[in-house]
Amino acid sequence: MPSSPSFQLFEKKAAESRLFISVPMYFSLVFSASSLLFIFCTLWAFVLFLILFFQRNESFGINFGSALDNPFKLLLLPFLIFAGLECLILVFAFLLPFLLSAEKKIQIENQLPFAVNYMSAMASAGIPPEFIFQSLFEKKMKNVYDAIAFEFMILECHLHLLGKDLPSALQYLSDTTPSPLLSEFLTGAKNTIVSGSDFQVFVLSKKQEYQSLFLRKKDQFFQMLDLLSEIYMTIFLAAPVFFIILLFTIAPLSGPKTEEMKFLVYQAVPFLGLFFLFFLEVIDPKENR
Repeated sequence: MPSSPSFQLFEKKAAESRLFISVPMYFSLVFSASSLLFIFCTLWAFVLFLILFFQRNESFGINFGSALDNPFKLLLLPFLIFAGLECLILVFAFLLPFLLSAEKKIQIENQLPFAVNYMSAMASAGIPPEFIFQSLFEKKMKNVYDAIAFEFMILECHLHLLGKDLPSALQYLSDTTPSPLLSEFLTGAKNTIVSGSDFQVFVLSKKQEYQSLFLRKKDQFFQMLDLLSEIYMTIFLAAPVFFIILLFTIAPLSGPKTEEMKFLVYQAVPFLGLFFLFFLEVIDPKENR
């Protein structure tokens, strides 16, 4: 079994992405998909070879034009497509755990302040920690904290299906969760339970900490929006209008600039606007959508 740092990083991201599949089996599936693709492209090349072989038969009525001058170019096409798709499959297979892990990290950290607030209310009512964690993945809570609920469902599986005690299950979830914030919370919860400290005090302190962090992130996001609005007004609106006025001004001297103005009005401005909207969609936190 490989033990290089790259393999260990990939194995860690595969666990964080919740694919629930071992790394050797994952690469076996990738190899199987690559093999099927190779078989398909080979069959494609064989069919093309048969068509080229019988192309002199007029009943086929097929005209390949200049491709028949060098049939090997046409036969090479399936294998070139195979090589390109194979590269895409390998790159996608390598990046998939990293992309899923990053996506889950964002979702968990966006929901964590609200989930801790819920746990704080439950702890204030005197409910034990195990039942608080269990309530997070109930059906009514999955619609609210879907990413958090999925993480605590794993905790519940280790408690009731694998027979682990609560501190051990919390430690496992802390080691495999993609969110450093949730990992810190779970480690603190485990230490609080093991030491016999007041879980309610711990959750209340984390609630205040995560709410402050959430408000700070929101302030930073609004400041970025202010900056982006200034950039949009300057580059995406004022600059095209300035160039249109400039083209009208120099038209008597250099002739009409119809094509340039059409490009600005019908291509540059709409494209820049769509690009700006796409950029806002990318940076917009998930809880605002």
